[in-house]
Amino acid sequence: MNQPLPIEDIHLPAELTAWSLAMGWWVLLILTPLLLYGFWQFYKYLTRKTPIKTAKKQLNQLKNNTELSDYQKICELSILLRRVAISTLSRAKTAALVGDDWLQFLESILKDKRFSEGVGKLLISVPYQTPSTKNYDINALISLSADWLNGLAKTKHDSF
Repeated sequence: MNQPLPIEDIHLPAELTAWSLAMGWWVLLILTPLLLYGFWQFYKYLTRKTPIKTAKKQLNQLKNNTELSDYQKICELSILLRRVAISTLSRAKTAALVGDDWLQFLESILKDKRFSEGVGKLLISVPYQTPSTKNYDINALISLSADWLNGLAKTKHDSF
């Protein structure tokens, strides 16, 4: 009766390697970075034109504000265009532009000469004059600024 039972020794499973993951884990490992990248691109797409949309609203408010004089509107418009350019384009390339260089930069978006040869010259001259009650062609300047914002929205921002 003292005969040992015919029991085999315990068989251990083979060692696990990185390749022994189930297929679902491999799919998850591949899809997670792709989904994160996709969400990041979608977020950039949604927020890319936010400064331009905001500027258009502010431009409308500025146009309809009857409490400001034409001089004050031109000063505010100059600030608004500068702020939009710095927000959407390279700060290093746009923040230091002044005078005719600034007007040429604005014209590069529209591909015409309405800033340097037209009503756009008011942007570089009026804000540096003493405040006056003189009437300027503010509607034409606001229309030109709206055209510039529309042109900026259509351009690819990486090209600047």
